[in-house]
Amino acid sequence: MIRVAFRCGDTRISARFLHWWQRADVSHCEAVLRQVDTASDCASASLLDGGVRSKLMPLPADRWRVYELDADAAKALEWLDAHRGEGYDLLGLLGFAFRPFKGFFRLWWCSEAVAAMCGFAEPWRYDVATLESVCARIGRRVQ
Repeated sequence: MIRVAFRCGDTRISARFLHWWQRADVSHCEAVLRQVDTASDCASASLLDGGVRSKLMPLPADRWRVYELDADAAKALEWLDAHRGEGYDLLGLLGFAFRPFKGFFRLWWCSEAVAAMCGFAEPWRYDVATLESVCARIGRRVQ
């Protein structure tokens, strides 16, 4: 089992743009690898953190929706170990709006990295809103 968390209702300008663009209230996602006291050990790709990384973070219910999926947590950790430190693919993210932008190999955005950790085929096809829709359909909401 693996959990996937989606940040919702973020008020930063970049998040508000994503909300408008995707017609959804989510702007970021994390694969939840394990619970550590009151925080979660999460993995994703983040522009602010410089790319693929893991970190301990709280996931308060008023800002995060969490789904549990039937995915292999060991394979998620293997993917993370193989890609940790790779950069954030800002240009590839633009490809959702402007198809000529294809992005770069070995660079990731959050939903692409999380979809890959979950074992989804063609993870580059998933924006955050689409990934949440899939998780809601095939998984179980736990927060």
